[in-house]
Amino acid sequence: MKITCAIPYYENSQFIEETLQWIIKDERVTEIIICDDDSNHRDFEKLIEILKKFKNPKIKLYKNKKNLGVYLNKIKVISLSTNNWIILLDSDNIILKGYIDKLELEYPWDKKTIYAPVWAKTFPGYVSQKLNWTKYENKIINSNNIPNYETDKSFHCFLNVCNYFVNKNNYLNAVTLYSNTYNQKLISCVDSFTLLTDWVCSGNQVKIVKDMIYYHRLHSSSNYVRADKRHKDIWKNTLFSKIKNHNNLIINNNFKISVIIPLYNGIEYLKECIDSVKNQTIKDWEIIIGVNGHELNSDTMKIAKLLENDKIRVLHFKEKGKINTLNNMVKKAQYNIICLLDVDDKLHNLKFEKQIPLLKNYDVISSNCNYFGDRNDSPHLVFGDLKDFNFLKFNPIINSGSFLKKKDAFFIQKYPMCIDYVHWLDLKLNKKKFYVLPEKLVFIRIHKTSFFNNSNQKYLPEIKRKYQKLFFNK
Repeated sequence: MKITCAIPYYENSQFIEETLQWIIKDERVTEIIICDDDSNHRDFEKLIEILKKFKNPKIKLYKNKKNLGVYLNKIKVISLSTNNWIILLDSDNIILKGYIDKLELEYPWDKKTIYAPVWAKTFPGYVSQKLNWTKYENKIINSNNIPNYETDKSFHCFLNVCNYFVNKNNYLNAVTLYSNTYNQKLISCVDSFTLLTDWVCSGNQVKIVKDMIYYHRLHSSSNYVRADKRHKDIWKNTLFSKIKNHNNLIINNNFKISVIIPLYNGIEYLKECIDSVKNQTIKDWEIIIGVNGHELNSDTMKIAKLLENDKIRVLHFKEKGKINTLNNMVKKAQYNIICLLDVDDKLHNLKFEKQIPLLKNYDVISSNCNYFGDRNDSPHLVFGDLKDFNFLKFNPIINSGSFLKKKDAFFIQKYPMCIDYVHWLDLKLNKKKFYVLPEKLVFIRIHKTSFFNNSNQKYLPEIKRKYQKLFFNK
């Protein structure tokens, strides 16, 4: 068992020593990450002096070059962890051995679950009952039932404290999608509620663990005490509305999606690709895997068949060729919305939920992306309605995860070397409406056989010249 204790820190040198002296003794905690959010020089020097006293290699100190704010610093400190499971602990609070003992009883841990304490015992002085949630012990909290507690002020407090246990990768995947879109000043007083909202709206849940307790320090300089009450109330209402809107979309969704995955190379990525569809918050979909260029008794076909169930079909096409495979898969699709997906790519679990509302007004919907593998960046794209964008400048559509109507999803054998770009050019010529979301909702794997690293790009100038004439004549 390897656990990281991740501590976001800002000018709390008077409390951090007591926080560390308990957690550092526990051998199950193999790493303590402290991320200082650009504290003043005097406080940071005190922090360094305190850490030197411990002389413990578990402790790793990082300092932000500029102040990020409490919300972004919590995300930052989790991202610095080298372990998969993390206790997110405020620098002025305390957890004892019993906290981790209760976590052990929950093992094996579910990566889609935050394990939250049932009681935040306040100190020094009186013990506030507002932070006592024992009436909810062992309850599972998700987007469906959170609105039921909207009038419960004690539950509001629960939503706005962290000091919980979480899976690193799943947490970052859920909370980073909107992390740069919020007004940091406005959310600083309800940063934990904001994180929890994005967590549950990504299809995850929270379990309130019986008898799991931490100690919550009350003091005049805490972020929550200093916050503007008007900001708290405004943003809490916004977050409850966000959860309700998320629930309404899932309940009232009238669109069903056929995900088509052509498969020649890349069988080693197939399960990861399919899991990203299974993890969508929208569940009205089918998957069609089109194995092409392999014998019926090939290893590729056998492995793909193992994944087949009532929502996943595996089709066999003896001849190799992506265009024919795609078109045959579209013919077999049950639903009117087609989602194109390359086998080596993955979808963010909000991909469908974010794109579905746009289907009423647009023919092709795509989104921004993150590259991973041999690259770790994002492309330069244009976002929003592409009515006035010149597609001859560059391809503005990320193919994987794109939605289009079934009638528009049949590819033509015109330029088989760049079929995606050519298809978008054809649809643009036919006055189809395109929309690109700015959120990074798909992860594109870059490797030696991907489009970025093969010879197909040399055909782009020729394609652009020919389509220039077509657009001009039209």
